Amino acid sequence: FLGAMSVGAVTDREVTRALLAASRSGLASSSVHRFRDSLSSFFAWAVRERMIVANPVLASRVPKSSAPRTEMFPFSEAELERLYARAVERDQRLADILLVDAWTGLRWSELRAIRVRDFVQVPMPVLVVQRAEPEGVRRKSTKSGRSRRVPVADCVLPIVRGLAGEREPDAPLFVTASGHRLHATAFKRTLAWSTVAEGRRIHDLRHTAAC
Repeated sequence: FLGAMSVGAVTDREVTRALLAASRSGLASSSVHRFRDSLSSFFAWAVRERMIVANPVLASRVPKSSAPRTEMFPFSEAELERLYARAVERDQRLADILLVDAWTGLRWSELRAIRVRDFVQVPMPVLVVQRAEPEGVRRKSTKSGRSRRVPVADCVLPIVRGLAGEREPDAPLFVTASGHRLHATAFKRTLAWSTVAEGRRIHDLRHTAAC
């Protein structure tokens, strides 16, 4: 019923009705939360495009859930370019990596786990995501338990090719300029993330790619 309405006609009441219908349909709570996040991202985009004044999803809540939710806060392309320019002033390699992340949508743990051999260029450039390496936890499978192929956009393809170079196939693809593994704390400290990212989290780079 939301699809039959104009964007400007949707209020928090209609969103709440949609969430209630989703909950009653038997979907898992996590699925309903993802549904709400997707709606929020769409209406956030509509706000940026000046189709509407406010995001109607922000005032809604998933029924029977008291868990705090963090809103998706993707970068627009202009905001991403601004972030990249600021990051380059601090560390070119880490700036390149954040740009690749924003165009591929890899989770941070997946980014750390990508190997040079996972960058496949024939028949088209892709990153083969087969594993995750959360910090402080040993290697494990991806969140879905399945591998997937993520296209490498033309705008970041030269960066990925440069990172792969002639390095050993089993070497981590995304490392610091000194060759060290990525760590979120050091990444954010080096780039002054709290200052340059305009309130976003690293995970919002994944949301940026999705949007």
